[in-house]
Amino acid sequence: MEKLARAGLLLMLAGLLAGCEEREIAAMRQVGKRAVEKSDALAQVAAQRLGGFAQPEEEAPPDLAQRVRWRLQWDQKLAKLEIGIEVTGDEVRLTGVVPEAEQRQRAVELAESTFGVARVVAAWTESQSK
Repeated sequence: MEKLARAGLLLMLAGLLAGCEEREIAAMRQVGKRAVEKSDALAQVAAQRLGGFAQPEEEAPPDLAQRVRWRLQWDQKLAKLEIGIEVTGDEVRLTGVVPEAEQRQRAVELAESTFGVARVVAAWTESQSK
């Protein structure tokens, strides 16, 4: 239902900005509502056919640590490293042994640019092999 309200509001605002009349805005709102209803129905059918592989709408979004972990794992230079991620509120602390300065900087950049992260603390451990 929240999606419907959001879609209707967006269409209404778009219509007002474009100079549409009231009846045109109402028509756009109906189109948006039907589109959201149909996409929700299709998503439910897909979830049933896939045997539950599709994520249900009620499932909670990934937490901040998981989002940062995914970003680090998708980077080829960081994927094989064991980087610890600790989250306190919107602060992320990165730990572990990361041998190259370039890799450490990249990990910090990816963490900082992750949605929901306000601050990153890099607490790297020195490599034991010299």
